[in-house]
Amino acid sequence: MDTTGKSSCSLGAEQAFGYEEVEVAPPQAKEVRVKIVATSVCHTDLYHLYENIHKDGFPVILGHEAAGIVESVGPGVTDFKPEYTVIREFNLAKIHPDAPLDKVCLIGCAICTGYGSAVNVAKVEEGSTCAVFGLGAVGLAAVMGTTANPSTRFMEMTKGGVDFSLECVGNSSVVESALHSTVPAWGVSVIVGYTRIQTFTARPTDLISGRTWKGALFGGFKAKDGVMEMVRRYMDKKLMVDEFITHNMDLGQIMEAVELMKKAGCVRVVLKTCAQ
Repeated sequence: MDTTGKSSCSLGAEQAFGYEEVEVAPPQAKEVRVKIVATSVCHTDLYHLYENIHKDGFPVILGHEAAGIVESVGPGVTDFKPEYTVIREFNLAKIHPDAPLDKVCLIGCAICTGYGSAVNVAKVEEGSTCAVFGLGAVGLAAVMGTTANPSTRFMEMTKGGVDFSLECVGNSSVVESALHSTVPAWGVSVIVGYTRIQTFTARPTDLISGRTWKGALFGGFKAKDGVMEMVRRYMDKKLMVDEFITHNMDLGQIMEAVELMKKAGCVRVVLKTCAQ
């Protein structure tokens, strides 16, 4: 049967979130209904709210960096059952039952996106130099990924360019700068930041010179396996997550969280929706 829950819903582009009860239909075939315990605000949410040139898809309940517990499942669902603790990013992934959901929700987007872009996509090597453009949550996670190998060296200035660069802003001029910051012949630049409203350019010689230009989605992780592994690393104290959380708020404070993010007043804000 239908169930109700609190939700922050935006009725239109650039409109503030409203806090209201919504009805959630029972899961249909291959669907899973999840009780969200915690979520954090991502810059991609702000993009859809303030920068989406199409201004369509409203009203909408935004959010994707969330963690919760399976409440019910529809016909044909075999991988999940009620009381499994899960984290959500397009798909569901079973995680450690003792994992704190108000922490590991960040693994559902920011942590995997930044960390994996360095480890899985750029494949930063021992002894290499690397530049990370943009030090929000994703950029800081990318820095964490580049230092996964303790021999990686950071240099503020290089005469020939860095071996690897990661663009974590979502700005076309920064995308171009990140590419040009890499050394010709073997430099690798990875586009991590999200935008659909800007274009960027490159001269053929920028790539003919031997540079490689890549894009990264979710840090190159396969969602289910990647999330499970990253949560295991966190539970084994091999991955920093808590340090990214600068604010904890209730869901009703979502606009306060949005304003903090717009003003670069936070790294990540976690919104609690209910008790774990």
